[in-house]
Amino acid sequence: MCDIVKLKTFALGEYQTNCYVLYKDYKAMIIDPGYSSKEIEDFLLNNGIVLESVFITHGHFDHVGGVNSLKKKYPNITVYAPKKDAYWYMRDPRNKIYEDIMVDKYVTEKDIINFQGVIFKIIETPGHTYGSVCLYADKVLFSGDTLFYHSVGRTDLYLGDTKALFESVKNKLFALPDDTIVYPGHGRATTIFEEKMNNPFVGKEYL
Repeated sequence: MCDIVKLKTFALGEYQTNCYVLYKDYKAMIIDPGYSSKEIEDFLLNNGIVLESVFITHGHFDHVGGVNSLKKKYPNITVYAPKKDAYWYMRDPRNKIYEDIMVDKYVTEKDIINFQGVIFKIIETPGHTYGSVCLYADKVLFSGDTLFYHSVGRTDLYLGDTKALFESVKNKLFALPDDTIVYPGHGRATTIFEEKMNNPFVGKEYL
């Protein structure tokens, strides 16, 4: 994928959430725009890139907070979000969601996302949230808050499930090729092999 689609990473907001801009032939898909970002808008504008879609890995505010501003600025984009996290897209100031998130299409593991000829599979990885998903194509994984460099997502928030998260990582993500590059929702990139060997939560000691 990396030979075909270019990738730009922005760390946004108070939690430094990784927002990924995938682009090819002047078309872009954004993954997890957690906060409104003039930097991202300037990047698209200065490079003549047209935003086509937004993909949300899960419903927490630091991954969806910038969706509506993008949807309002680019009304023709398609916003994809995991169906099982629909609870988090509803207006609820307690969750720092101040208006309903503008989702166009709910997705499940049965769906795919075609971005400029690259077919992304959706992998449902419950645990961090009930509806958390990862996006995978050509040995590249966008893992949201399911798997990090030497860590995993927290499970103490509403509908979090530690057992489900561990099973998601071991049974689904660790089944991917070892040389798969993992781009997480926070922090540095890693690989499936690195996490199998050295992740203190789900690494080789627990396989």
